[in-house]
Amino acid sequence: MTSSPPSLGPLTRLPRGLATVARARAAGAGLAALAGLLGLVAAATAACGGSPPVATPDPPGAAATPPETTDGRAEAALAGATPSTVVFTFDRARPLAVDRGLRQVASGGAQVRFVPSPTGLAAQFPPRCRVRKCPRAILEHNNPAAFNSGLRPIRFGASVLMTRADTAPGANVVQKGYSTNGGSQFKLQVDGGAGRPSCVLANGRAIYRLVAPVTVADGRWHHLACLRSGGQLLMTVDGSTWRRPIPASLALRNNQPLRIGGKNALAGNDQFAGRVDNVFVTLY
Repeated sequence: MTSSPPSLGPLTRLPRGLATVARARAAGAGLAALAGLLGLVAAATAACGGSPPVATPDPPGAAATPPETTDGRAEAALAGATPSTVVFTFDRARPLAVDRGLRQVASGGAQVRFVPSPTGLAAQFPPRCRVRKCPRAILEHNNPAAFNSGLRPIRFGASVLMTRADTAPGANVVQKGYSTNGGSQFKLQVDGGAGRPSCVLANGRAIYRLVAPVTVADGRWHHLACLRSGGQLLMTVDGSTWRRPIPASLALRNNQPLRIGGKNALAGNDQFAGRVDNVFVTLY
């Protein structure tokens, strides 16, 4: 049964329209909502580098009930910050052109279509193709500097709907930058046949990946968010949160545009197949 995406909370309020920039003080109410996101302090995963194991989840119910003890390091990094949020709802999108900073990049006759979703319209990406010369299509923002967070906290995510037939070794939902050749990257993806979402940060020397031990490839809407705050990376899937440590010195800054649905429209682009809605990026 298809469910409607819940509110992403006061840090990422979802207005209507294709892209909206909102600014609000992260004070008492914001920190209370953040406490619900962070949950109880859990054991972090193993050391960085290579292929990190799946992170340890918070105890059952921790995501729903604000705990008395929160992660002080992550919370302190957000205290007093003024968040700036950009949200892409696609509700006013046109078939072949997406205004307000987004455009389509495609090859092989593919295109991103915009179809009904529980909250308006969603982006429908080309179906999974198992040969090399597949039609490919993504959405790309025209301002590469707009989403560089440097060392500041950043939160990003989207709602996704996909089936097991949509899975692949690589399926990128949202990304900026590349993990190789000395660059930096933040990325939300759903990789592998099991359809497990993950958050990825990279600085050109090491890749830090946090994999949720749940599938989202079941034909229902799921709501995914990644949060980098200080030396912590957190991932939330439908209200449940996992975490792992990362270097606090990892800077996220590059000259690549924000991309939705893949890393480009070329062969091996880690094309996402399925639907994406309410993409957001919050910089603090």
